[in-house]
Amino acid sequence: MFPKVTWGLRDSSAGGGRITSCPVCGSAQVFPVSGYEDRYWCDSCARCWSLAARGATRVDPVTCPGCPHRDACFDRLRQEVGPWGPAVLD
Repeated sequence: MFPKVTWGLRDSSAGGGRITSCPVCGSAQVFPVSGYEDRYWCDSCARCWSLAARGATRVDPVTCPGCPHRDACFDRLRQEVGPWGPAVLD
């Protein structure tokens, strides 16, 4: 099962209805994902985010067939979850 994690957006990470910095690593290397209007990819930590009224939520890579970042997203998820279940997020 995908670990569902939601972060409330602070003023510094939300700008005009978009994510401008990663909620986890703080990097400004966050870009909209082509073909997915509400998704943002962090080039720094390889996490993908969905923007909603409640904040930023990690995207489950299963829901993104055809995404150019899908393999990297799964790799990052495997690092976090491992073979035995959720690990502590870095």
